[in-house]
Amino acid sequence: MEDTTFDVEYKHILGIEGPYVDNPNDRGGATRYGITEAVARAHGYTGAMQDLPILTARDIYKAEYWDKDNLDNVSAVSTALASKIFDAGVNMGVATPGKFLQRALNVLNLQGQMFAPMAQDGQIGPGTLACLKKFVSVRAAHGITVLLRMMNDQQGVHYMEICEARPQNDQFIYGWIDNRIQ
Repeated sequence: MEDTTFDVEYKHILGIEGPYVDNPNDRGGATRYGITEAVARAHGYTGAMQDLPILTARDIYKAEYWDKDNLDNVSAVSTALASKIFDAGVNMGVATPGKFLQRALNVLNLQGQMFAPMAQDGQIGPGTLACLKKFVSVRAAHGITVLLRMMNDQQGVHYMEICEARPQNDQFIYGWIDNRIQ
C-alpha cells in the first residue's frame, strides 16, 4: 500500500524531531517525537512523556497539525506547500504558517485583481483554499515556488524575532533554520 502524503510528511517530521527531549531552555517542555506534553495531554495521553507511543504521536500529528490546517486539500494543490505548512505548524503552532500563507497570497494578489483580500487569521479554510487555487490558476507551478520562498522568508524572520525576544532560544535557531527553511 502506498503512503499518503500525510504518512510521508509524518515520517519526515519524526526524522527531524527525534526521540524524548526535556531541554530546560525549551518553553515547550518535555517532548517525544516532537509532541509537547501539553499537546499530548490535550489529546488524552496520561502516561509519562518518555513512554508516548509512536502510534499515539501519529494520531496527534494527524489531528492537531494535518487536519486542523486542512492539509489534504492543500496537498491536492501542492504537496510541497502542504509539507511546508505541516512542518512549520509542528514547530510554531498551526495558526502561524496559515498566517504566513494568507499574508503571502494577499501580497501576491496584484492589488486585489485575483481575489478579494482575505483575513490573516491563520485558518486554512474554504476561503483561503479558494484564493490559493485562484493564485495557482494564474501563476501555475512557478507561483508555488514563489509562495514557498515567501513563506520561508517569513518563517526565518519569525525565528529571529523569537530569539531576539528570548535569548535562551539562541541555542535552537541554527537547527530551526537548517532543518526547517527549505
